[in-house]
Amino acid sequence: ALCLLVAQSAFALMGDFSVGYRMGNLTKLSTKGIIKSGEGQLLLGNESSPYTNKAGKAINPWYFSASKKDVNEFQALTGEYVVVEYEQARVKNPMKDTDYTAKKIYPVTRTLPSPQVCQSSKVSGMKSDGVRAGRIVKASLKGNVINTWEIEVQMGDGGNQFKNMSVSEKHMFDCAVAYLKSGKKAKIYYKESFIKNPLEQNTNYDVYKIEPVGAGLN
Repeated sequence: ALCLLVAQSAFALMGDFSVGYRMGNLTKLSTKGIIKSGEGQLLLGNESSPYTNKAGKAINPWYFSASKKDVNEFQALTGEYVVVEYEQARVKNPMKDTDYTAKKIYPVTRTLPSPQVCQSSKVSGMKSDGVRAGRIVKASLKGNVINTWEIEVQMGDGGNQFKNMSVSEKHMFDCAVAYLKSGKKAKIYYKESFIKNPLEQNTNYDVYKIEPVGAGLN
């Protein structure tokens, strides 16, 4: 029993693990601490604002850390709409404010043509199906043991309404990343299930088609 308790405690310390991309306005990047680390803030999507959930947890902006050697390069992009490629540590570094580390930060490629229509051959869902329009602001491969592809969509043209959804095939994840990097709006077609499959997704919403709509960020 003691061994089981120790194992459970060790696993709990690992927390969620993910690698992925986020898109938004880089509003802050500074150095902090005796052993300097970079600490940044990203307002997700287009024209969103800071807010917390009912439990008092900050949802927006997204807080992240960066290596000291990257701070000057990343600071030059402050105030711009950017893509952040990041890794989430399995165990938080006590010298950093967060367990997210930005590996790359670069401008949103607004001038590129809209990504193409993408469709999945795996369609599930029994409760409902529908379509939502907005910008993909997060795409991540998530999980300690079982990895799933997850996305987050900013509904409409801006603001603080976000929706977490899942994709079940790599080419759909790559498609979501392409839309995220473009900063352009998309139509997200999905099926909703009564019960999610924890082996394939973190949400009850399974995205099976993504297609372009409207223009990029203004």
